[in-house]
Amino acid sequence: GNVRVIDTATNATVASIDAGLAPFGIAVNAAGTRVYVSDVLGDALLVIDAAANRVSRTIRVGIQPTGIAVNSAGTRLYVANSGEVTGGGTVSVIDGASEQVVGAIRVGNGPFGLALSPDGARLYVTNTNDGTVSVVDTASQATVATIAAQGIPIGVAIAPDGARVYVTQSVASSNTASVLVIDTATNAAVGTVPVGVGSTGIDVNPAGTRAYVANGGMRDARGSTVTVIDTASLGVVATIPVGTTPQGIAVHPSGARVYVTNTNSNTVSVIDAGTNSVVATIPVGISPVSFGRFIGPAVFPTAANYQGLWWKSPPGSESGWGVNIAHQGEILFATWFTYDTDGSGLWLVMSNGTLTGPGTYSGLLYRTRGFPFDADPWPSGGVGASPVGNATFSFADADNGTFTYSVGGVTQSKPITRQLFASPVPVCTAAGAAPATPNFQDLWWRSPAGSQPGWGVNITHQGDILFATWFTYDASGNGQWLVMSNGARTASATYSGTLFRTRGPAFSANPWNRALVNSTAVGNATFTFTDANNGTFAYTLDGVAQVKPITRQVFASPPTVCK
Repeated sequence: GNVRVIDTATNATVASIDAGLAPFGIAVNAAGTRVYVSDVLGDALLVIDAAANRVSRTIRVGIQPTGIAVNSAGTRLYVANSGEVTGGGTVSVIDGASEQVVGAIRVGNGPFGLALSPDGARLYVTNTNDGTVSVVDTASQATVATIAAQGIPIGVAIAPDGARVYVTQSVASSNTASVLVIDTATNAAVGTVPVGVGSTGIDVNPAGTRAYVANGGMRDARGSTVTVIDTASLGVVATIPVGTTPQGIAVHPSGARVYVTNTNSNTVSVIDAGTNSVVATIPVGISPVSFGRFIGPAVFPTAANYQGLWWKSPPGSESGWGVNIAHQGEILFATWFTYDTDGSGLWLVMSNGTLTGPGTYSGLLYRTRGFPFDADPWPSGGVGASPVGNATFSFADADNGTFTYSVGGVTQSKPITRQLFASPVPVCTAAGAAPATPNFQDLWWRSPAGSQPGWGVNITHQGDILFATWFTYDASGNGQWLVMSNGARTASATYSGTLFRTRGPAFSANPWNRALVNSTAVGNATFTFTDANNGTFAYTLDGVAQVKPITRQVFASPPTVCK
């Protein structure tokens, strides 16, 4: 009847939290402030304050709740009510702010496991009593597809790019188990991978290259193991003996470790993902079942701040593309300015790069579509983001690092360094008061905050020069980016310069051909700041002149101050 808290740096249990009658499912919000636990015998969802390590609220849900899913913003929680086995089960919908039930989604019988797409638009539910997987549209809270499984579907996990869903399924009559692979674009099965027996928990590593399956069968050599699946070939690459009756499984955000709860051994196995071997066994409470996500900042504190404009190292070796990083709290918001396969400007965004190790941040890369830059007024809704890959930034120090990405089947790794173009170069730190003469280096968007989501301006401020990259959309709604590479100070807190549109080699080009980079002047821009956090963005682009109030974009705490 408790939740154990493990320090992953030491593999030691650091707290035990009383948690209802029979705690089963567990999930952590992205901010690491709340832990959610389903009490399967108490018909409740327990909310744990992660700082105080105590239950702060009990929310009544459906019958015998098991699986839990939380969206990336922490605004919606979903709980599968597994005891509803006839006439259609439900998934309870909970508002993350008020922590109250706000809806119930009708799915199949005996809903058990949940997985939420990276953008929060689709929820995948395993229904143990009717052998199906329900696909739920979270906006309408309606089931939009039902996929047949083999036997009893239990665990479910989704690839980091949202392209595939993996479901563990067991057939009792033949004492077999497998993983069903579903294409999320078509909601069709595209493969089945035989694994061990009694398979339940499943998770996918952050790179999307490996899936790990807990095989909980006790009386069979195929049980009490973890199966490792290569997601590209859908072949089994390793079978790892662990404790007795493994159930829950979770991959560390770094991808370097896999954690497995061994229900009948009362332990957690720690697997090294590089060697596919158990490197530690952690004693915990009685009958551990699920494993929650990780709270990175408590394990990997960092003093460095990486806010600024970065490019390939050594400087100038691949001029024409770059990455703007806004750094707040333990989150990186990275906007990558590069080129598509036809040479046109392409921008991709990692809006939630989380701390996964010392100086290392990882997250999904999204490509977006939106309204034309000159839309006035800006329509509500309609800006769509599609995951197209993932990225990892690993920093050696405050000014140098490595940018690794996978996009469209292309994986590359590039050394990067800060781009320096004027003096003095500001020093950025977490929190603190703005200096008397503010530095405007940050990510900015339309004011009031949130009034025109989907576009923004990254400003790098060195000396009396602003280097601004504006990510927005063309007349067709496709992403385009413009650059003011030399915004000179023309008056107090006012900077003006020419806007350029560039073309260059595709993001996947290797080697990079600098000769293919060319720029065309297409307008001009002026930034006028009224204080450290607010101003106006006036521009003329392709003959269209507009003025927009702007403000710094705040997405985590504490914000960064550059001086």
